[in-house]
Amino acid sequence: MKQFLSHFQTNFILGVTLLCNVAALPNDLISLIQETSSLDTSSQSTLDSAEGSTIPDQSTNPGSPTQPSKDPDDNSDGNNGDDGDGGEDDDPKDDSPELFDFNSDLIIRAVNPGYTTTDSDGNKLNEAGEFIELENLTGSELALAGYTLQYDYGSGNTMTLFTFPEGSYMTGKRLLLSYKSSSDADKADLTYSRSLATEAGPLVLFYEDEMVDSVCWRSDTYCAGYNKISKFNKTVAVRDLSLGDFKQLAKDEYLPYEIDEPSGLYLPLGYDDEDNDGEEDPPEEQKAPQCRGLEFSELLTYYAEDKSEQFIELFNPTGSDIILDGCQLNYKKKLYDLSGNVPSGAYYAYYLDGQFSLTKNPKDPSLLTLIDADGEPIDEVAYPNGQKKSTSYSRIFAEDGTESWQVTYAITPGAENIYQKFRNCEEGKIINEATGNCVKVTSLKASTSSTTKTIAPCPAGQYRNPLTNRCKKVATTTSSTLKECAEGYERNPETNRCRKIKQPNDGADYAISPTETSNQTVFIGIGIVAIIILLGAVYTILQFRQEIARAARKARQRLDCIRKDLIARCIGRHRDKKS
Repeated sequence: MKQFLSHFQTNFILGVTLLCNVAALPNDLISLIQETSSLDTSSQSTLDSAEGSTIPDQSTNPGSPTQPSKDPDDNSDGNNGDDGDGGEDDDPKDDSPELFDFNSDLIIRAVNPGYTTTDSDGNKLNEAGEFIELENLTGSELALAGYTLQYDYGSGNTMTLFTFPEGSYMTGKRLLLSYKSSSDADKADLTYSRSLATEAGPLVLFYEDEMVDSVCWRSDTYCAGYNKISKFNKTVAVRDLSLGDFKQLAKDEYLPYEIDEPSGLYLPLGYDDEDNDGEEDPPEEQKAPQCRGLEFSELLTYYAEDKSEQFIELFNPTGSDIILDGCQLNYKKKLYDLSGNVPSGAYYAYYLDGQFSLTKNPKDPSLLTLIDADGEPIDEVAYPNGQKKSTSYSRIFAEDGTESWQVTYAITPGAENIYQKFRNCEEGKIINEATGNCVKVTSLKASTSSTTKTIAPCPAGQYRNPLTNRCKKVATTTSSTLKECAEGYERNPETNRCRKIKQPNDGADYAISPTETSNQTVFIGIGIVAIIILLGAVYTILQFRQEIARAARKARQRLDCIRKDLIARCIGRHRDKKS
């Protein structure tokens, strides 16, 4: 029996060990199969590389889903990836923010209108760092044909910065455009000929004549319907891809020139050949600025005889001559071409010569804007109500260097302005500063000797009145020769004339005291009067009571007779009708 139990124990232990080994066999087989598959894939990749073949990288192709690798030893999910219902749990978590729902595959990523700086040699560089950055949201090749970038430079007119031609496309993520005169223009993919302004806009991206994206940095009213930001102050407007709006960063916080992301831009022949040096031909309407620095100096609107007297004066404070050809004046929403040459440091009077006319004395201020050949506003002036005939509206500089616009009677076309408050009077008249009008000068008795006029002295006993320049009799101061004043008159010591003696006011020392009445006194008075009237009426009735009674009886009898007579007449007429 003991021997049987010993054999049974030994065989039982062997059986349990065998069952455990068999249970562990599937996991070992799975591990072996995965190691073999990984080895085959690595070998195939090595073989393909040796033969010059390439396997597409799915991580750089957004059009293909990315397949994340899984650690074969990670069995924390409990299904080992082969139960068919754990696909959602196998995907890795995406921590990137959700992309805003834009209207276009191509958007405006960032914009900077530039700023002024100096190079290493101390030379002034305008529009430094100016750029416009576009972004491709598809993650793959994007056709650019049909996209147009336009800019509004502030006077209501738009300028096309760039139109992508047929056959153009980009394979990268970002496309950088720069102003051609910017110091960083050589780092951009494309350049444009129109400079942006820090207080203008908007910048609009069109696709097939439909606005798909925009950014505006002017007044709230003008930017209605656009993506609004505040005015630039050495900042860069950068798009928040999760919210869709723009945020302004310091110019050093966003430098697209240092981002190593090739755009993969491809343009058709005619845009990237040797003749164009890799740059596009600018549109014909885009012209180089040439009137920068000009200023308005004087306006004559209220002419004396004819409209041909009207002129607009410009001043050139720069160090070189300025040619006006191509520049324009904007007046009442219309553009007028200019011509001529303004020398350095000179004043230039531009006569309108029938091209248009200025309102002489507008009710509301009239605005004049000087626009450069490239469409950029240079200077503007608004002349208000209050213009006078034969005056000009001029920029006047005070002795302390301050300037102001004033209405002056000194009209100086083509010369430095002079302030003159009053008009020039004709010979024989002088200005009355109280009214601003010319008045006649009082005639003087003068004797002419050769070419010098002298005032004749007054006769004896007379003096010259300083107000009228006329001789007046001097009043005698000797009292013995003066006639005595009549009774009630006295002599004025200042003029020696008699004047009426003012009687003293005897009541001046006594104050006037008003008589006051009360409502109670008035009520008592009215009551007394009413009682008197009532007593009179009672006395009259008692005194003539018999006469009054007799008259009442007679009146009653008379009324009865009249009544009976009327009744008889009615009965008679009734009988006549029946008969």
